[in-house]
Amino acid sequence: MMYVIDIICQNGHTQQLKLSQDLGRVWAENYAALLDGSSPLYLYPPDETSSLGKCGLCGKRIKATVMEEQPT
Repeated sequence: MMYVIDIICQNGHTQQLKLSQDLGRVWAENYAALLDGSSPLYLYPPDETSSLGKCGLCGKRIKATVMEEQPT
């Protein structure tokens, strides 16, 4: 099994990151939150002028979600 972070922007651009199960689900969820700007670890959360939490292609906001993937 591995964890997959699905990233999608408001315009529909997508990306997947595959992570080893050894890192654990909590680590994957924390990483996803850092990517999309929703992490409580940010002292100053990314705002509209920041490139954090935005699509590299179009600049729209992204949402990152963690899923489990079973080996085939």
